[in-house]
Amino acid sequence: MAKSRGGSAGDGGDAADRVYNQILTEMDGMRAKNKVFVIGATTRKIIMHKAILQLDRLDHLIYIPLPDAQVQ
Repeated sequence: MAKSRGGSAGDGGDAADRVYNQILTEMDGMRAKNKVFVIGATTRKIIMHKAILQLDRLDHLIYIPLPDAQVQ
C-alpha cells in the first residue's frame, strides 16, 4: 500500500497517492494520542516510500529474517 508515489498514466497512481497521503496524515495525527499502535508488514521494503519509514511516524522498525534451512 505505501509504495513509492507516482507511476505511469492510467495505473491508478493518483488515487493511490491520495490514499497514501491520507494514511500519512492519520499517522501524524496519532502522535498526540496515547496507546495507538500501528503494525505493518512487508516483504518488499525496498519499494516503500521513505516517508512511512521515518522514525517520527514509526518508533520501531523490526527486521525478521527468513528462517535458515534447519528451521524450515
